[in-house]
Amino acid sequence: MSSYPAPARYSGRESAVGYKLLALFLGIVVCVMGLFGLWLALSAQHARDDANRAAERAAAAQSASGSMPGMGATKATAAGGAYATPSFAGVTPANADAIAIKHEAFPAELPPAPAGPVASVRLDIGHGVVSIAPGIRYEA
Repeated sequence: MSSYPAPARYSGRESAVGYKLLALFLGIVVCVMGLFGLWLALSAQHARDDANRAAERAAAAQSASGSMPGMGATKATAAGGAYATPSFAGVTPANADAIAIKHEAFPAELPPAPAGPVASVRLDIGHGVVSIAPGIRYEA
């Protein structure tokens, strides 16, 4: 008769259920995030297409009407996206002299300091580092 050691049986106590559930949920999260990313990409594509169509319609409407009523811009400057704004430099009202004569200036001098004891005040400036949050420092 020969003798040999009997094989050790696995008790199954360490089944790693936690790791298996973690892998399952992470797989589900990856799938959901992939679908969400696809939805975002498609939404951005549709928004770009809508914006291009709106810009084409606006350009067509502007070229058909020439320019906006009341605007002094020519077609050439409006097509470039810029037009000259009116300058108000040197523009004064018709009664500017009368307004200037009626204007009373505010006195710029200070009243005299009140008599009495003078307070001796010493202000020290101190610099320090204040920790706002973990890893974020503010020098004050």
